[in-house]
Formats: sequence, C-alpha cells, structure tokens
Amino acid sequence: MTTDTGSPWFLHYPESTDDVRPYEDIQQLAENVSDALNSMIDATWTAYVPVLSSSGVTQPALGNGTLVGEYRRENGGNIVDVTWLLTIGSTTTLGQGTLFVSAPVNAHANALAQNFGSAYVLDSGVVDKAGILKWETAAKWAIVIATVGVVTPSANIPQTFATGDKIGGTCRYRPA
Repeated sequence: MTTDTGSPWFLHYPESTDDVRPYEDIQQLAENVSDALNSMIDATWTAYVPVLSSSGVTQPALGNGTLVGEYRRENGGNIVDVTWLLTIGSTTTLGQGTLFVSAPVNAHANALAQNFGSAYVLDSGVVDKAGILKWETAAKWAIVIATVGVVTPSANIPQTFATGDKIGGTCRYRPA
C-alpha cells in the first residue's frame, strides 16, 4: 500500500499497480481506520495550568486557591476541547477589571469571531450563575457572567468571593 489519503489520518490504500494481497490489505486498512477513529473519539486529555490575569493595574493572585485545566485535541488536532476551574482560597484575590483565563492552544483567527465557550460562577452554598467565555485575544478568554445585567467577575462582582467559591469554563474551538 503505497498511497495515503493525506492529512489528518494518512490512511494507506493500494494503488491499481500494487501487488495486492486482498485479505491482508483490507485487514490493515480496517486497523488503520479503527486507530484513526479511536484517536478522534478517545482523544487523551492533557493537563495544563491556565494563567489568570486581568485588565486592571492590580493583577489577580491565586494565593492558596487552585486553578486547574485540561484539554484534548480531536480530529487530527483540528479541534480543541478545554475545561478549567478556579477554586477561590482564603488568600485568593481577583485583581481589578475584566478577568481573563489563558487557553492551552491559541485559537485560529476565524475562531475569535465565531466561538464562545460556557462559563459559570458558583457562590458556594448559595447559587450558580451562568456566563460565557469570550475570546479577548487568540490566547485568552474574558469571562462574562449573566446576572442582573452582564458583568465580568472581579473582586466583588457579581458577588463577594469567598473560600470555596468557583469560576469555571469550557470551550470547543479551532486552533491556530
């Protein structure tokens, strides 16, 4: 089998001039297709450390809070799924201005205008608040939360953040 289908899977198949071994070649092609589909369906999640920043002079400080994330690349690397979660600690501060979280892989220019992810804020023991992740640049999202009006999280907006509160997000997008 000397020819392949090209990116993203490179599945080899016989040419009409090849010395074809029908059963063996079909078996090999079936195994290649199975491997390619499994890599799409069962893409491995990879941990990443998101970076928290803000538009204000005073930047966020994680303190004893946690910020964890993971992502996977599907379809030969043409799609990125990402999820992250910030858990507020007793010494965490969110800085001033709009809060940003970094993406694990930069977004394609076309994704910036088309893709949004989901976000949420948990006021621990009180209420969940829904929102979106909006691309600020190809490398980071702004977090926008829907409350009475639309706000971006900061020190006391949309609530006074306390230990155990959470800000999280998830997004599916086209990488650069």
